[in-house]
Amino acid sequence: MRPQRLRLREPDPFTGDRTTYRTWKSQMERYLATFRQTAEDDLISTLMSYIRGPGINEWVNAYSDQHFDGDDREWGRTLAEVWADLDAVYTDRVGEHAALLRMNELRQKPGQAAEYFVELEKL
Repeated sequence: MRPQRLRLREPDPFTGDRTTYRTWKSQMERYLATFRQTAEDDLISTLMSYIRGPGINEWVNAYSDQHFDGDDREWGRTLAEVWADLDAVYTDRVGEHAALLRMNELRQKPGQAAEYFVELEKL
């Protein structure tokens, strides 16, 4: 008997909106993790297929032109390098900075550890 493969809901495509990138990346990493025995080039192709929309198609095309060898059907990057490249362009630095400021102001009150950690997780 063959073990069943875990089926997660497919992530929505990333459209280039920096405010949704962190959540999309987390969903996409979990989704790709279900393909345990898949070649890294195929994981990258899958990842790139979930990046589309009017605001980001040019980035995908330029990135593919630079890093994808269509003849050999191979990417010249590792999955970690692709994530690093996406992080460099689409991480919401303003949002991260605002969250860091709020985190520095967050204080745990006596007897309210649960509330403190809920607020911390929201950041």
